[in-house]
Amino acid sequence: MVRECSFRSLDNYETMGKEMSNYWQNHNHRKIDPNDVMLIKALRQEGLTLTEIAEKFELTKSHVSKIVNNKTWKHLETAT
Repeated sequence: MVRECSFRSLDNYETMGKEMSNYWQNHNHRKIDPNDVMLIKALRQEGLTLTEIAEKFELTKSHVSKIVNNKTWKHLETAT
């Protein structure tokens, strides 16, 4: 079962008093979106291995590790 996660999404950046550049919104080089990142973190908390998650999302094991360990996509936080 995937746990509901809360995070600072890009949609509510303005309510945080920050402006978001158009670069991120129009950035077409990323393979995953913020919802995928939250799902990756939730799947890892449920016990799936990095390799299993990487295969599901067609990412490298290294990329999944960086997401899970908050090396990348730091602005998304899971509820603990």
